[in-house]
Parts: sequence; structure tokens; C-alpha cells
Amino acid sequence: MKATSQAIETHVATLCRTPLLIGAIAEHLREEQLRAQPRPNDWSLVELLAHLQACAEVWSDDIERMLALDAPSFEKPHPRQLMRRH
Repeated sequence: MKATSQAIETHVATLCRTPLLIGAIAEHLREEQLRAQPRPNDWSLVELLAHLQACAEVWSDDIERMLALDAPSFEKPHPRQLMRRH
């Protein structure tokens, strides 16, 4: 499925805006609030942000390739496949 230019622009705008929104929310929270789990087994805001950072590191090259190329190909396995091997 090929994304439209407008869909790509919308997604890129969301990606650009999201860190600003998270920062605006987080700057008003105390350290214990940032690290608190809302419910047992739920991730804290700090854990969620660490996960998003890890995803960005793993997938940023692929995302750039998807935006730049008409038919990008991907040779590396999904991170879950790598985790299952170890």
C-alpha cells in the first residue's frame, strides 16, 4: 500500500509534534510521578520514553528509507525476532 503525500505529511508532523507535547506534560511532573506505574505491570512515563527512544534508534534508518524511496527493501529482521534468538 502506497501512502499519499498528505498521509506522509500528517505522520511526519505528528512525529515532530509529539516530543514537544510529551515535554510540555513532563516538565510539570515530579520525579516520583515520572517513575510511577499507573497500575501494576504498566510502564511508567520514564519507561515509555526509554522504549520510544529505543524504537527510534532501531527504526529511524528504515523510516527515512521508506520516506525517501519509492520501493524500499528491508534486509534486517524485526527486533522481536532478534530477541527470540538470544
